[in-house]
Amino acid sequence: MKSIFVEGLQGMGKSTLIQKLSLLYPDARVYREGDYCPVELAWCSYVTQEEYHYILEKYQEIEEEIKKWTVFEDGMYVVMYTRIITDIPGFHKDMEQYEIYNGRCSLAELETIVLKRYQRYAQNQTGEKEISFFECALFQNIIEDLMLFHCLDDDQISQFYKRLNFMLDKCDFQLFYLFQ
Repeated sequence: MKSIFVEGLQGMGKSTLIQKLSLLYPDARVYREGDYCPVELAWCSYVTQEEYHYILEKYQEIEEEIKKWTVFEDGMYVVMYTRIITDIPGFHKDMEQYEIYNGRCSLAELETIVLKRYQRYAQNQTGEKEISFFECALFQNIIEDLMLFHCLDDDQISQFYKRLNFMLDKCDFQLFYLFQ
């Protein structure tokens, strides 16, 4: 399986490139920000069973929609809340508090979650000819969190990526970094 990671700063055309690639390769798997993605959790809530039941109770009028956009993994619920269209005041802001980024997790928790997801993804790679495209799954959200909220320096971030690279070592992947 070939994995192609598309990265770059905001506004560089990552989403546009992913869209064009998905048209060129209609059988490819495409993971955009906010999608359920095997390696990335941007724009998704990551909640315990207790928190999930609280959310379902609080937002009973869209309970079925929440369930539709939820995946259960490793004892946690991943809610793709940005895929839920609703005019309920504060719903999206409320769900945002359960994301793993923007300093909402300790550094140890963040690293454990991210590395575990990449490790599982790498272990599930097979010799298939399938192609997967990932938007902002490798650098943007992770580095932003490590720099802005955990105040890691360049060396510490490099050490994190050495551990992550070890997970991907046997994977067939490419990185497209878009810049101005």
